[in-house]
Formats: sequence, C-alpha cells, structure tokens
Amino acid sequence: MRKLTRGQSFFLDAVRYLAALMVAFHHGTAYFYRDAYNPISQAHYYTNPGSLGVSIFFVLSGFLIAYTVITKSAGPGGYSFRLYAIERVVRIYLVFAPALALAIFMNVINILFARNHIPAMDHFTLLNVAATATMMSDIAVPDAVFLFMGPAWTINYEFWLYAAFGFLTLPLSPLVLRVAGLVCVSALLWRLPQVLQLGALWAAGATFAYFFVYARPRIMAMLAAAALCAWFVFRGSEDVTTTVTEVVLMVTIFAGIHACRAIDAAGPLAVAVKRCAGFSYSLYLTHTPVIWAFRHLGIRTELLNLEDYTVGRFAWYAAAMVAANVFALFFAKLTEDNTAPVRRYLIERLGGSQRRSAVVT
Repeated sequence: MRKLTRGQSFFLDAVRYLAALMVAFHHGTAYFYRDAYNPISQAHYYTNPGSLGVSIFFVLSGFLIAYTVITKSAGPGGYSFRLYAIERVVRIYLVFAPALALAIFMNVINILFARNHIPAMDHFTLLNVAATATMMSDIAVPDAVFLFMGPAWTINYEFWLYAAFGFLTLPLSPLVLRVAGLVCVSALLWRLPQVLQLGALWAAGATFAYFFVYARPRIMAMLAAAALCAWFVFRGSEDVTTTVTEVVLMVTIFAGIHACRAIDAAGPLAVAVKRCAGFSYSLYLTHTPVIWAFRHLGIRTELLNLEDYTVGRFAWYAAAMVAANVFALFFAKLTEDNTAPVRRYLIERLGGSQRRSAVVT
C-alpha cells in the first residue's frame, strides 16, 4: 500500500491554500473592482479564479477523503461508517457553524447600518438560513445562498457527496441501510446541474486515490488517463472550454502528486505552508465578511474611492486580503486545529469502540 510522502503532503497543502486564496481573490475583486475597464477586472473575467478554486477543492476533497478511508480501513479494527460519519460531521460543523453565526451577525449589521441596499440582502431569510444550516441550500431550497455565506453551497454539495461515498464504500449493516442511504442521497442530488460537474471532479479525485494507493505508477497513469478521457467525452458536449480547463487542472494536480514523491519538504517553508493549509477551510468560509467590512469602512470614512484607479484602491484591496488571512488564522485556532477540545471530545465520545484522533482532510 503506497502512502503519501512528506513532499506529496507539502504539495497538497500548498494547492489547498492556493485554492482558498483563489476563491477569496474572486470575491475580493467583485467587491473592490466591479467596473470592467481595469487590468484586475479583466484578469478576473478571463481567469475566473473562484470557479477554478472550487474545482481544485473538489478534486482534492475526493482524493483526501478516499485516501483517508483506504488507510484507516487497512488499520487495526478497520473503519466503520459510524466513525466516518462522526468525523465528517464534526469536521464540517465545527467550522461551518461559527462561520454561519458570523454571517448572520454581519447580515444584521449590514441591514442596520449599511447606507445602500445590496440585492443579496433579499436572500437573508429564515428559510435560507435554515436550509444552509442543514446542508440543504440549493438542494431542497433553490437560490438559498445569502450575503456573507456565498461559498456555503459548495460545502452543502460536499456534505452529501461525503455521505454517498460512505454509504458506497464502508461496512454498514444491515445491507438495507446502505441501499436506503444511497437511494436517499441520490434522490437529493440527481436533479442538480452542478452535481454532474462537481461530483465528477470529486469522483475523479477519489478514483485517483485508489489508483495511487494500489496500482503501479504506469498502470495508475493509464487508468487515470482513461477515466479522464471518458469524463471528457461525457462533459465535452455540454461545455468544451470548461471541460478542457478542468481536465488540465486534474492532470496537473495528479502529476504534481506523483512528481513530488521524492521531495524532502522540511524547514520553515514547509511549516508555513502546512500552517496556511490548516486555516484554508476557515479562509474559504470567512473571507467575505472581512473583505466587505474593509470595503464598507473605507467608504464610510471616505478614504476609499471606488472610482479611483490609482494605488489607493489597490492598497485597500490588498489590506482586505491580508486581514481575511489573519482573521482566518485565528478563526482556525478556535475551530479547526487537530487539538480542538470539542472536536476531540465529540469523536472520542461518539466513536464508541473505534475511538481515535481525527485526521484533517
């Protein structure tokens, strides 16, 4: 059984943080550079970093979840669906719930003190908040995404993809529970257009994890290429440009994992990258309130002019991005670290006979 080397873990950490940054830059540019006729807006339009960042997250998520399931299943005592479900739910909600509370608080502040009405404010309703909290945003309730919780819909999709993968691969008795679980998750997801695209990315990452662990490198490459080609045919008739971009993205990630196997990643750079990857989930969920706060502060104090094409606007933009990273770092210390007492307690308390420490994926 092949395991990730230190160099491969370093590569995955770097890519994970890069994906979170891309999504943050996407929203930051939308807040500070809404006009179309400047280099930053043009670069944003042609590269679409937010979409690429989400695609990277789904590929990495599929790979890391499948890799975790494989390695834990091979350990002493195996790996049960119960422990898998507990770890996934605790992992998601210990960050997601505080981020949702922050978004609700910022929406209330925005309604009470913002000078101008923002169209996204209309989506801040009790139904949409409940749908987001129960991972049903865009699934049972269409267009439920509200201001400051924009990335939540992707977490909702991932939650149910996690469930489908667990029902499909992990022991669950009686068999009728596994079948019922798969049927229920499929009934939720089958009608959603994004599932075909994001689900395929997630499945490609998970498939590559099995090739990575069990197959020889040459066979792994052949099987991965065949899977990518099959997916290209499936997606190509819908959107060739998006399909080519995502296939190149997947090939680059898989090739990077393979190429970094012999790298001995150590020293300050490796520590810094690991720390950045550690708060990437928090950055993904909490960057929009921080960026909005900087933009609103600049406008209220009249120090920020959104019609200004000089360095002043870019300085506010850069400061907002730095602040978003700093805030995410401290947010992660409270919610996301491996040593978080609440997380460890819940997994050990609910995991029964299979108590063990959680793995950040």
